[in-house]
Amino acid sequence: MTVAILTPFLVAAALSAFPGNPRIAQGVLGFLLVLTLLNGALLVAGTYQQFLPQNREIVGLWQLQRLINPTDRDLLIARSETVDDPCGWVVLMSPSPVLFCTDAEVMLTPQQNRDIHRFRQAVYLYLTGEDSDVIQRALAGPNPSSLIWKLGYWAEAISPSAEERTQGIHAIQSDLIPWMERVENHDVEVSSFFRKFRRIIVIDRQQDHTFAPDRLGAFLNLEGQQNYDDFVVLVYASR
Repeated sequence: MTVAILTPFLVAAALSAFPGNPRIAQGVLGFLLVLTLLNGALLVAGTYQQFLPQNREIVGLWQLQRLINPTDRDLLIARSETVDDPCGWVVLMSPSPVLFCTDAEVMLTPQQNRDIHRFRQAVYLYLTGEDSDVIQRALAGPNPSSLIWKLGYWAEAISPSAEERTQGIHAIQSDLIPWMERVENHDVEVSSFFRKFRRIIVIDRQQDHTFAPDRLGAFLNLEGQQNYDDFVVLVYASR
């Protein structure tokens, strides 16, 4: 894209050196047109291939809605590591609330992030097999920036200030880790949260699982399983 934008400026500067020779100008403009069209074709082909798996996943998620028929009394649990992960799409495709989406914190107040978002994040991390002790050790490591980013403390992760990164670590230790420890100890609040919903529907991949079955079984009872293309849909009920 940069080539397509900058080339006309370079050609315009070159043509000023040949003001009285229209053949040269026409030849250069023709070359520019061919180059731009070729560049555009390569960009289209590359972009199509790059986003094809993601677009197929989105289409599959849309078709899943007819299979599971979610309602506002159900809770959906889906992978949420980046903005374009299934969680960000299923929340737009169905009336059901979603357990946790990483980027939801940008739409919440600081108090809501501490009281609501971090609790749900702790449940999500537990269900994906994460452990508070492992996170604590990683935060104490020489370069915890990638973990800080993964946990949603983006400003602190990319800050060049060591003091701000330290503040991010302290925020994780004070806001998120205590919730994770409570979930790992099977706190009654987690079970009470799940009992609010008629069904807990977990959307996962058949080959590359995000959620740990033993962790799900710690709070939920499996009632059914359906496979669709690359997805597996697990239907649970609260205990």
